Amino acid sequence: MKKKLVFSLLALMLVVGLVGAGSFAVFSDTEKSEENVFQAGTLELDVEGADEGVTTYSFENIKPGDIGGWDGLHDNPQWITERPQWTVKNTGSLPGELTVTIENIRDYDENDNQIDTADGALSWAIDIWFKGGGSNFWGHLGRGEPALVIDLDPGDEITVQCQWQLGSEPNDGWNVLQGHSTEFDVRFYLEQTEEPTADVSP
Repeated sequence: MKKKLVFSLLALMLVVGLVGAGSFAVFSDTEKSEENVFQAGTLELDVEGADEGVTTYSFENIKPGDIGGWDGLHDNPQWITERPQWTVKNTGSLPGELTVTIENIRDYDENDNQIDTADGALSWAIDIWFKGGGSNFWGHLGRGEPALVIDLDPGDEITVQCQWQLGSEPNDGWNVLQGHSTEFDVRFYLEQTEEPTADVSP
């Protein structure tokens, strides 16, 4: 009888020990990193300090041999002093590549009828140059040339200048262009040039 009692007490003690182990408490601490942010960079191009309403230029009564926007031609009687130019700035936070192109060229005859071919189109008789940011490019207006490409880092500001010339020497072949006109748009396009490196603030 005593032997059985001893075994019973040991079994009871073992159960109590297991219950105690299951209810044992531990210390803990929790901290949070709050207000973490992912924010996309910006690519913003301002021309003359605005997103729209960019200055346009008009030259009237031009003739073969006229030159506009050039430096150092003060002694040339056909030098036109007004220089088409635009101030361009990357106001975003990412670097970009600026491309300046000519598009939407419209040619008209002396009666303001639109001309759909190169024959008699004033744009095909005009050479045009763009320069800025240490780069320059020239071509024929009628072909939609030139295309100026410039790298602009955030905060960079440059002046894009336009130079032009109607023919090189007056000749009878230009007579067909009398009274004709041409209109075109100058497009400023900024595109991100590299994958941005995240600005991680601790």
